[in-house]
Amino acid sequence: MEDSLERRALLLHLGDVLEAIACIMKCADRFNTVGDAVGHEDSLIGFPILRLVDAEMTPLEFARNATSAFFLWPKALLDERLNRHLWASLV
Repeated sequence: MEDSLERRALLLHLGDVLEAIACIMKCADRFNTVGDAVGHEDSLIGFPILRLVDAEMTPLEFARNATSAFFLWPKALLDERLNRHLWASLV
């Protein structure tokens, strides 16, 4: 696959994760767990990643874990060549 297409796909995924973090944190004061938030907040239905995490995780835990998992992505996407070994370990 072409680097530019791969970068675009990774960037879109990163954007989805960041949007999910922002949305889950907007309702963090009303729901104790990600599962509760997803079950009661219609605006979260469009985020598949929220259905993949532990339903008992708090919104703050989700935000911490997701940012920790994805913080290297912006710099790695700016590298001249995609380091496929790095991406395999990150994903």
